[in-house]
Amino acid sequence: MTDLEKGEVRTVVSTMADGGEAQRNEATLVISVWYEPEHDQPFRARISSISGDTRGTVIGYARDRDAVLSSVSEWLHNLPNK
Repeated sequence: MTDLEKGEVRTVVSTMADGGEAQRNEATLVISVWYEPEHDQPFRARISSISGDTRGTVIGYARDRDAVLSSVSEWLHNLPNK
């Protein structure tokens, strides 16, 4: 069974420098979405962040789309203004 057959969607957004290497002042947010039909609210999401030289960190889980949007908004708000 493929990820799409399980209903999993992954979105990765990242910016690369001209030389093909990620710059240290850049950040990446990954949202993994899947469905668990046995629950009343089957929607599930895991939000992970990578910035600078740090390893990936899970910053949250969500059971609805509004919680995902709130986490993304908070993450963007906390990015440094460079």
